[in-house]
Amino acid sequence: MIHPAIHSNGTSKDVLCRQLSDATYALRKALIAMKNTQPNGRDYYTLGNYAINVAGLDHQARLKAVVGVLSEYEEMLDHLMNTTEKSRR
Repeated sequence: MIHPAIHSNGTSKDVLCRQLSDATYALRKALIAMKNTQPNGRDYYTLGNYAINVAGLDHQARLKAVVGVLSEYEEMLDHLMNTTEKSRR
């Protein structure tokens, strides 16, 4: 993954960090909301014996995808917080 470079012609470090911080906060809130949507067997039993298992696997895959995106944003934020501005050459 490539990280943005902090320099005088780009978005300021403060703005980039705020944007990434806002995104990580929103993704964490989304994960909480998503966990509350865990499939309930009563909603799937009429679809067959394995429907709840499939629904559970699908749910876990969606959670994993969002966790992956969150991890990438956190990595970018950590990188930026430990970066100083590069001078133009």
